[in-house]
Amino acid sequence: MVLPALEHHLTKIGHKNRWRFIHIGLCFSILGCLANFITSSTNHWLYTSEVLQFYVPPNGTATYDDHSIKPIYFKNATLGPWFFCWLDPTTTFHCTNIDFFSTEEPADVTSSIEVSVRKAMVFLLAGLFLDCYGLICILFVCTREKPFTSLCFSAVAHIFAGIANFSCIIVYMSAVSKEVGNKIFPATEMDDPLFYYAYGYSFIMLKVSFLCTEAAAFMSVLVYMSKRDERTYNRYRIHSIMKNIRPENETQLPDKYYDHSRMHCLQKASRSASIDASLRSNTSRQQIYYPGAEPEYIHIKQIVAVSIVVYYKHRGDTLPRVCYNASVEVMFAHLTIKSSWPPVNIRIPLVSICYIEAIHKYDHFDIRGRSFQLHFLGFNDVMYSPNSLEESRDWLRFLVVRQRIPHSILKIPFDWEHDQPRIRRNSDFRRSLKSIKDFLLCHKNALRQE
Repeated sequence: MVLPALEHHLTKIGHKNRWRFIHIGLCFSILGCLANFITSSTNHWLYTSEVLQFYVPPNGTATYDDHSIKPIYFKNATLGPWFFCWLDPTTTFHCTNIDFFSTEEPADVTSSIEVSVRKAMVFLLAGLFLDCYGLICILFVCTREKPFTSLCFSAVAHIFAGIANFSCIIVYMSAVSKEVGNKIFPATEMDDPLFYYAYGYSFIMLKVSFLCTEAAAFMSVLVYMSKRDERTYNRYRIHSIMKNIRPENETQLPDKYYDHSRMHCLQKASRSASIDASLRSNTSRQQIYYPGAEPEYIHIKQIVAVSIVVYYKHRGDTLPRVCYNASVEVMFAHLTIKSSWPPVNIRIPLVSICYIEAIHKYDHFDIRGRSFQLHFLGFNDVMYSPNSLEESRDWLRFLVVRQRIPHSILKIPFDWEHDQPRIRRNSDFRRSLKSIKDFLLCHKNALRQE
């Protein structure tokens, strides 16, 4: 039989809904862990009542005048994970610790149940440990701004905790059913059952813990799948857009994921037709302009230069920083400036640069952002020395624009999209000047009226 192949559909969840699901999963995880603690610390798992058919009182005499009525004696017991409490006609209610390594043969059905359910305690301890670990993982997820790997650990921990709790439930119920057998059913219509049992609230809390743990696992898996699909889509969307920058004669990287995976399922009507066309076809690429005459440098060339004087002024700095004989280079997504005297190490994100201009006088390079100013005097490209100042400027502009593409696709806000309040300086001094000015104007108006 050939199974049909189903297309994968993206799990699309908004940022706010993701955090809602994470917080819901946190609540379920707390409830599951609390229920598991109640289950492990209480002793009301199973209530049993066994009929003692062949029990004879110690005095050997009947307690009833009518010998046709035979008295019925019961052995009542309460079973838990750590204690076994019971009573019979000659013994008062008392509790004993369960010996997990005892080899004694049980004398009745109640004792047989106590021996058989010991194997379920291994799964109980494993479920308790995994519940606590899953709670710690999802608490760590809530502290992260963009959780991804921690979500995977949280989902796996809750899944295995649910499996351990479910295994404990199945093993415990199977052991009880195996030892009880058909004694819960009457032999004839005139007789009564020889054994009665009922599960207590501790065992019910174990079931509640299983349900809450699996609900937390479902929430974690749902958010993790959404973030994984988003990352996969963004990664290969960036990859397809960056292909347009490569020249046709360049050796292309293997693109087997695009050819053999779920890439065609990612096309949605909400996106523009141009992006869908770029994802569907590799031949109809529109070439994006890049500066320079030699296209083979498109992936190799970075700006490495030296500057005689560097002037850097940030909005939050009281005094600007000035250094001499500094090295300037573009490393990954940052413009790095290093100098030995005075020791300076400045890293400026390329996406934060808003203005780049070159001035021939003094080989001046002017770079500005919303919160900083940067000036190079005596700028010289040492990696490609024949390049003019304009070519270095065009290359830096190109690198800035190229770095903005992933930010735009990932919807990361730029510096100019943030509301930055202006820093008010010398506000008290200005306020006093204004009050003096108002006083002088009022005095001048009063003199005119006189």
